[in-house]
Amino acid sequence: MINYVSYREKLVLYWDLPDSYRRGSYYIVQVNDKEAGNTEKCHFELKGLTPATDYSVFVFMKNT
Repeated sequence: MINYVSYREKLVLYWDLPDSYRRGSYYIVQVNDKEAGNTEKCHFELKGLTPATDYSVFVFMKNT
């Protein structure tokens, strides 16, 4: 499950480590089917969002 804290023009996403997590894994964050970035941490900040707009957000884990 992805949790979030919303601000006027950004979201801070955070999640728990999945059971399948291995050292060196990283996460790809997608917004509206486009890659917004990646991180090795269990949180990610989405900036530059438009208030009162719906977004579709997905986080995928990749094992290296």
